[in-house]
Amino acid sequence: MPARGRRSLPLVASAQSLVGLVALRYRPRRPLLASVIVAWPLLLELLALAVYAPVWLVAASAFAAGAGIAIHLALWFTVFQREVPEHAQSRVSAYDALGSFVLIPLGMAVVGPVSAAIGIQETIWAAFAISLACQLAIVALPSVRGMRASEPRPNLATG
Repeated sequence: MPARGRRSLPLVASAQSLVGLVALRYRPRRPLLASVIVAWPLLLELLALAVYAPVWLVAASAFAAGAGIAIHLALWFTVFQREVPEHAQSRVSAYDALGSFVLIPLGMAVVGPVSAAIGIQETIWAAFAISLACQLAIVALPSVRGMRASEPRPNLATG
């Protein structure tokens, strides 16, 4: 990464963490599909890094990625609580966390040797291609596209 990039990483990281309140009002008709699609700005961040975009563009893409992840997580956990039976939520949550977090250290362990072998920019392009393929595969699932939002349940506390 160019020297200007290393000095600018705090700006990029800060841009990722500025959004989350939007998710409180967003009520899509297909919440699982929307959950997947709103995470796509992560692809823009990889793309910006792959082409050595100016710092302001990397920061803007990081902001969009942070917003997308915030909304993705709000939608995902809403779908999870509505669709997974209560007796199975603990087990399903454990598998979800395993799939989500166990791969992070594996990726961290692999990215160094891969980028040393093929180059940093090529590694970022590979990450972009793999991420895009995974996103498209998830969207192709009929169960993801077909799940509809349920009607809001009445709040029993307010009557």
